[in-house]
Amino acid sequence: MNEELINLLKAESSSFRRLQSSPVEDCSTLDVAASLLLIQDFGLKGAPSDCLVRDATDVYLSLSCLNLLNHFIKISREKELRYEAFKPCLNVLLASIKEKGIDGVDYQVDIEDGMPSCAVEVGDVQFCFHGINDDETFRSLLKENKKIVFDHVSKQPIASSVFASGLEVYKCFGKVMIDGKPLLEAVDKQLDDFRSKKLVIWHDGLIKVYPSK
Repeated sequence: MNEELINLLKAESSSFRRLQSSPVEDCSTLDVAASLLLIQDFGLKGAPSDCLVRDATDVYLSLSCLNLLNHFIKISREKELRYEAFKPCLNVLLASIKEKGIDGVDYQVDIEDGMPSCAVEVGDVQFCFHGINDDETFRSLLKENKKIVFDHVSKQPIASSVFASGLEVYKCFGKVMIDGKPLLEAVDKQLDDFRSKKLVIWHDGLIKVYPSK
């Protein structure tokens, strides 16, 4: 991980720490839709072999998306989105981090209060998730008995700020291309269907709405 990115993540970590006393943030549905599209385009909805996450910048944006979705589900009254929309993605991401040995990224998996959980650290920024899938990937990582020091800076209440950070960092360092376009440009184009209500958030992600004849 280059020094510029290391320093940027240190600054973001300090910012998140200062935000801990702020009111719990809301999540815009446009950010939720963007997060769902991003985890899909990163290949996190498929097998680990399909995952396009290659470096710390990719991991940071992916975790920012997953953190936002986690928070949205917890604060949403309508419950239009379910945990199944993103929880399996964590295991795919963990498997990809391990397989590729991504520089600047560390992780820990554990069982807390009977629930599989994980913590992932990108530079100085740490994300924690509980109730992840107890699958072969989780059991394999559990055997490693890796430990990281928890920073006790909760990212869920400030999920919108963290997501905005993920986007800004990606604009500086991101490299993934989708159909010949930079990732964020491709996702913004896909969001046109959400803005025009051709896509809606429902249960396990985004679904197409077909006009009645």
